[in-house]
Amino acid sequence: MEQLNQEAAKQPKNVNNKPLVVLCCVMVAAIVVVGAWIGVLLSEGAELGSLPEQTFPGEPLKELKIDSVQEQENQVLVQTSYGTVCFPFAFSDVIQAEAKNLGSVTALCFYAKIDRSTHKLLTLWFNRDEHIPIGSLLVDGKEVSVTAELFDVPFGLDQGERNTFLAAQECFNDVVVSLYEIEGFTPAQ
Repeated sequence: MEQLNQEAAKQPKNVNNKPLVVLCCVMVAAIVVVGAWIGVLLSEGAELGSLPEQTFPGEPLKELKIDSVQEQENQVLVQTSYGTVCFPFAFSDVIQAEAKNLGSVTALCFYAKIDRSTHKLLTLWFNRDEHIPIGSLLVDGKEVSVTAELFDVPFGLDQGERNTFLAAQECFNDVVVSLYEIEGFTPAQ
């Protein structure tokens, strides 16, 4: 046994730890980058106005603005420069609306305020063909597509908050039905 230890001691220690150190540094850097990326994804949509501020090329559409939000009987009316959409009054404390003008595209964004956080609920896009086709609308004599984007339940909500988010998202049906009342709206086939 002593002879083996002496032979091991006599052998040159030619071990190069540099590749191992480099590999560890790369792994730590990758973990930091992935962690930062996840943090950005989780914070996305936490505030109103979180849609990208990009502008879409082409002739700008008529400005979409919210003229007023009124509570009437059993519904909330969101009167915009394009027409009025509505959702049930029961969600008046949960749902907030915001208009976005992005060049040749406009958006009517709905957010769910749950606890102290605001989460993307759904967006009606005007003149953007991505997402769920709803129909078309005459805007200043120009027919533009109307599509809807629904958002997933945000990560980190407890069961009660998830239920509130999903119930608020069901208001999408009321919003779409109210589009049918707007002059110049044609439903998708």
